[in-house]
Amino acid sequence: MKGLIIKDLYQCKNNIIVSILTSVIISSFCLLFQIEYITPFIITTLIGTTLAHSIITDKKTGWSTTEKTMSLDKKEIIKSKYIMYLLTITFSYIIGIIILEFSESYISEVFYFFPISSGLILGSILIPSNYILGIDKSYLGMMLSILFTIFVLLLFYFFYLSDIIYLIMFPFLSVLFYFLSYKWLVETKIKSKN
Repeated sequence: MKGLIIKDLYQCKNNIIVSILTSVIISSFCLLFQIEYITPFIITTLIGTTLAHSIITDKKTGWSTTEKTMSLDKKEIIKSKYIMYLLTITFSYIIGIIILEFSESYISEVFYFFPISSGLILGSILIPSNYILGIDKSYLGMMLSILFTIFVLLLFYFFYLSDIIYLIMFPFLSVLFYFLSYKWLVETKIKSKN
């Protein structure tokens, strides 16, 4: 499985570099306009979606045929994508938090936890939709996962109750959603025999 993660990192290398450069530019504007609290969300989303490109590249190059000849089962292959995604959003989260530290204004603790939680929700939809949809519709899956994540964030924003609830509830639900997404995709791929 380590080899699969390294392969994905090589595939995503250029996309990650472009996402980091884009994140730096957007973050600079956010700092300039004093809306720096949204930078971790932007960075997590931009860098997190790079995994979708890896899955799409796998489909275009016929990597799934090569995977069938390997001594790995489907569960391990899917698990490598989920681990790779966790690595990318953790990396992007750290970048986002470093940028928040440059902020001079007070930022609630919620904004330190929301980016990683929203990143998990994004991945919960992004990975399965890119696996299941065809090459042509994979980008549609990526856009839908981004829109759903924005929708969830807006729901939490408009129905804001207290910091404590969101510091506990949102991370818990996002981890649960991510785990259920993994289990569902594994069962779906094993049943489909593709």
